[in-house]
Amino acid sequence: MKKLNLIITLIGLTTTMMLANVTNNEKPTAEDRATFLTNQMKDVLKLKEDQIDKVQEINLKSAQEIDKIAVQESSNLAKLNAVRAVEDQKAKDLKAVLSKKQYKKYTQIRQKLKEKVRNQLM
Repeated sequence: MKKLNLIITLIGLTTTMMLANVTNNEKPTAEDRATFLTNQMKDVLKLKEDQIDKVQEINLKSAQEIDKIAVQESSNLAKLNAVRAVEDQKAKDLKAVLSKKQYKKYTQIRQKLKEKVRNQLM
């Protein structure tokens, strides 16, 4: 179960960044994680004003879905597959909002994170 939580956390990208700043063992809410990630994306991807609200909405939806998956009573593999599906849908949604250059950078960062997760689990 701990490995699954680690996978969900790292694949979720938002939680990975947020956990470094959490104190008192409080788990950040989906809203907190979405806002934090949107702010990171705003800086890294140089989001335009008209993109920020859309990206925030996508990040919030994804974070909420991942929270629902984490508490489900299903196998670890089923949860992992569900999280992957959420992340894939998030990528599709972001592709519609981001420019080609921004989306390319987003996918590069996402790929590096996946590699980091694989390396940590092996």
